[in-house]
Amino acid sequence: MKRLSEKTTGVLVASDFAKIRYRVLYWFMFTFLLLLSIICIFPSIWLVISSFKDTNELLKIPPTLLPDHFNIKKVADVWQRIDFGTHFLSSLSIIIGTLFFMFICTGLSGYSLSRIRPLGAGIIQKLVFWSMLMPAAGGMVITFAGFVDVPILH
Repeated sequence: MKRLSEKTTGVLVASDFAKIRYRVLYWFMFTFLLLLSIICIFPSIWLVISSFKDTNELLKIPPTLLPDHFNIKKVADVWQRIDFGTHFLSSLSIIIGTLFFMFICTGLSGYSLSRIRPLGAGIIQKLVFWSMLMPAAGGMVITFAGFVDVPILH
């Protein structure tokens, strides 16, 4: 509680902790966010731990939290069998290309809309903002299609 008595920034400051309801609110928020973090992180941890289990142990009811024995060779075999490196590099190139073109397009459109102020800049700006609300995966599919069939190279 010493750290809380010296707190000078944030939503709740040291003077707020003199009242019991703010201390209760603080610890409620802290507990809630800690629980929410555990709930969000647990599936990823479960996935990694389950990758070391064999099929019988994975399908066992009730499920076990930790595997009977860790076998890292299984993970390496699966990665080799599905050619993980090639798929990872393919995904990485798509992500880097998408980010590069997104930065170029958004940088140029942002500059032109803020400095040059072309006719209809307000409408274009609204369209750009609305396009930001679209899921990123939709833009990645279009970018991938552009990578696969570059019209300039024909």
